[in-house]
Order: sequence, then C-alpha cells, then structure tokens
Amino acid sequence: MESGAELWIETTDPLAAIDIPHFCSENGHVLLASEKHETGHRFHIRKA
Repeated sequence: MESGAELWIETTDPLAAIDIPHFCSENGHVLLASEKHETGHRFHIRKA
C-alpha cells in the first residue's frame, strides 16, 4: 500500500483492541477509528 492509503480491518481477536493501536503507534500509522461490535472490532487505519 502507498503512504496515505486507508484500510479497514475487521477482527474477532479480543487482543486486537490492544495490538492494532500498538502496531499503528510503533509504525507511524494513524488509527482513524476503532469500533467494538458484537463479534469483534473494526479499525480504520491510514498508512504512514
């Protein structure tokens, strides 16, 4: 993906709520949204 591209990730992994924000922070990506759903989480990320 090119810098500035946006991606939605949906997961059922309960640890994703910790792992995805940490991944973004460590790599300079921007976490635009984080939503909890009945079956898991959804994340909207902009690539650094």
